[in-house]
Amino acid sequence: MSENRRFQSLFQQDIDRALFASYLIGAVVPLMVLVWLVHEFALPGLKEQGLATATVIGALCGTGALVLSGYFATRRIAGRALERMDADNAGLAELLSTARLLSKSQHAEEVAATAARCALSLVGADAAFVATREKDEVQLLASNGPQADLCATEFEDELADLANSALADRGVVTLSFDRASIGTVPTGRVTAIALPLASESSQSAILVLRTGDSPRLFDEREADALSTLAGIGAVALDNADLQQSQRNFFAHVTDMLVMALDAHVDRRSGHATRVAELANRVGREMSLDEDMIRRLHFGALLHDLGMLKVAPEHQRIPAHFQKHSVIGARMLSRIKLWRDAAPIVLHHHEHYDGSGYPNGLVGDAIPLESRIVLVVDAYDAMTREEDHRPARPASEALNELREGMGGQFDPTVVRAFLEIVQRGEV
Repeated sequence: MSENRRFQSLFQQDIDRALFASYLIGAVVPLMVLVWLVHEFALPGLKEQGLATATVIGALCGTGALVLSGYFATRRIAGRALERMDADNAGLAELLSTARLLSKSQHAEEVAATAARCALSLVGADAAFVATREKDEVQLLASNGPQADLCATEFEDELADLANSALADRGVVTLSFDRASIGTVPTGRVTAIALPLASESSQSAILVLRTGDSPRLFDEREADALSTLAGIGAVALDNADLQQSQRNFFAHVTDMLVMALDAHVDRRSGHATRVAELANRVGREMSLDEDMIRRLHFGALLHDLGMLKVAPEHQRIPAHFQKHSVIGARMLSRIKLWRDAAPIVLHHHEHYDGSGYPNGLVGDAIPLESRIVLVVDAYDAMTREEDHRPARPASEALNELREGMGGQFDPTVVRAFLEIVQRGEV
């Protein structure tokens, strides 16, 4: 329960009004009816009417005091229950928010930083750590909190022992130890808790450190919340590790395909890499988001992949050469990791005015990434020496790009390319 809510005036809150109405209807009214019945039917038989009136007044006052004290007692109990409920709801909201963030995290460091921040928020500690153990050594992966740097430096051995114990026992470990004065942190006792990540494949632990003159053990609610966070964090770390493995595999296989393509197509060594580099620069100049940059990069690297299925003796025959974009897109679309790049490869020879192939798309109907690849591919092809012609000067290639604006090339892409050329980045 927030401070504002806690100190609001009586009857301003719904709970106060509900409690008062309940007491009024359930206790005050029946008791007043009982007093009235006693007064009307029982007391008239008594001789001392003064004593009867005093008895009624006393009964009413006693009833009012009893009801009022009961109301305030119930209000206090309800307030504490609401305060606990608010804290539990806040913790649940924090865990749900963290779970959403962790589900999108692709790197172990990002997962660790999010988990440390959430752990700190859940228990109100001074420092939170996420550490990994590699070759019997505990390595700090992320930390958070006002005392995190000091604690990591001064209590390195204690934290390592705590992490090792938690990982060895596969359970929650709590430790209290003495510490000397550090900067603004006074001499006293430190209470720390360590929780292993729940995944069997993970070798990590979430550490939460609490400092203060009156250290306390973490209560059951906090320990449960941290255990839930540890389980979520373990799954997120496993997913991040899997995605990292996939990215490594993806990158290595892509390099192998590019090398095979360079070897298969005469005088094309390094072409795919140069096109990808130029495409990345143009994409960033055009402020594309990271997902588009990633698709653009791999689409540019693999834009001529279909040439692997075009025999060397047919590579200069238009009827055979023009099939490579369809062939390459079909090859990529069958593999999930490359599927996003398939449309880029399919349309990288479409012209802005509709004169390209394979579908004769016009203007914005062509994927933006394909329009970028077309421009940088053309520039690299013009400035690269081939068997049937020498390399053209960069100035001539740029003039041809300018002349093709609105025809073969997207004017916006060409202007972005000319901008990075003017800055000397090409």
